[in-house]
Amino acid sequence: MNNPTGIPIRNIFYMLSYAYRSLKIEDEFSYSAEKFKNLIELYTELLIISTTKIVKRGMWKEYREVKEDSTFIRGKIDIGKTIGASNAMKHKLAVQYDELTENNLLNQILKSVLLKLAVHGETGTEHRKKLRNLLVFFTDVEEITLDTELWNHIKFTNQNVFYQLPIDLCQYLYEELLVGEDGGSDKQQAIGDEQQLSSLFEKFILNFYKKETDYKVYSPHIEWDTADGYSDGLPVMKTDVVLKKGTNTLIIDTKFYQQNMRRFNENSSLKHLSGNLYQIFSYLENYNEKEEERVSGLLLYAKTNAAIQPNHSYMIKGKNIRIETLDLSLDFHEMKAQLLEMAERSLK
Repeated sequence: MNNPTGIPIRNIFYMLSYAYRSLKIEDEFSYSAEKFKNLIELYTELLIISTTKIVKRGMWKEYREVKEDSTFIRGKIDIGKTIGASNAMKHKLAVQYDELTENNLLNQILKSVLLKLAVHGETGTEHRKKLRNLLVFFTDVEEITLDTELWNHIKFTNQNVFYQLPIDLCQYLYEELLVGEDGGSDKQQAIGDEQQLSSLFEKFILNFYKKETDYKVYSPHIEWDTADGYSDGLPVMKTDVVLKKGTNTLIIDTKFYQQNMRRFNENSSLKHLSGNLYQIFSYLENYNEKEEERVSGLLLYAKTNAAIQPNHSYMIKGKNIRIETLDLSLDFHEMKAQLLEMAERSLK
């Protein structure tokens, strides 16, 4: 993960600290964040820090059904299996009970990724030592075979939300290292980096406004404005960020691409990506606007290395849509001021 956008490593850390409650800006390393060569090193360090916090506070436990043959009565007795020839001769009971255990999917993913990192060629000596020290606490947790579908089975609750950062870091690291080990192309790697940073960018913008403003900040679904209410088969409209202040509402759709404008042939001028513009316009058209409410849209791109960046304002069918870019390479205080100014312009 070579950080293709040129975002300073320190700014990636700040974005992560806003995106995840379990990581605080005060946790910033006593040494320079710029010492990390790439995002793999940064994410490995943060995985070690966040997993250490989990070990200190106590690992998440879940109830798991256990079925075994026992000489003691525990839980429910399976009469059929108990009177079977094998158990009858051994004088054992077939019992079934629930056990509170650390051996659950969250901890299994953590252990499996820690093990993978501990032997990976790109992991530095200092990190290897820290990873091995952490693995001592996972003795009662099984190692599992990792695959990309595992993360689809994870459900976070208020009780285990402190796992969200390390589990997301595990996914980023696993996907990145998997591409490298399977001989993936540079193009595949760039796509993976872009997808991971896109997810982080969206979380960062949402939680930045929650922390730094007194606006109402949330990310609701928008229902299609159909004539008869029938919407089966229509795609879900899930907003990235919605800001409310008084009667003013701003719907923000975040985008993180290597390319945020495109020429359709060598003689044409640069145009916006049509799908993105259609998406924000659909949000505005279908939003259930209240009386006297003024709703506008912001298509917010992370700035790329291209010479021309989108910075336009349109009034389409009475809907104001702005398209702007946020320079993630700025000093973080400048980036913060830019974000606050963008929102205030629409909500004043």
